[in-house]
Amino acid sequence: IGGACWFTCWILENIADVQKLIFEKNAKKNNDIKTAVLGWKPYDTIPYWLWTKCRHPNYFFEWSCWNSFILMSIPSIFDFWNDEIRMFYQKLESF
Repeated sequence: IGGACWFTCWILENIADVQKLIFEKNAKKNNDIKTAVLGWKPYDTIPYWLWTKCRHPNYFFEWSCWNSFILMSIPSIFDFWNDEIRMFYQKLESF
């Protein structure tokens, strides 16, 4: 689950970065780079769909990528605690 979450968030982060680059290119071409806002008209169309849903999707998905590592580490945490509990009971049995 964590790996799939990481991959999905990584793809969406890169899509958001590409959309931002397209916005910057088009805003410079239209000569409104200082006043244009990504996600607002006229930059609220399909090429900028992530930016119309969230103010900073590239940062959000980067944060989500890092949280995916936490999801990926959960099984090893359970393995660690199971080993610790098993060793504790083995020490109790040896008394």
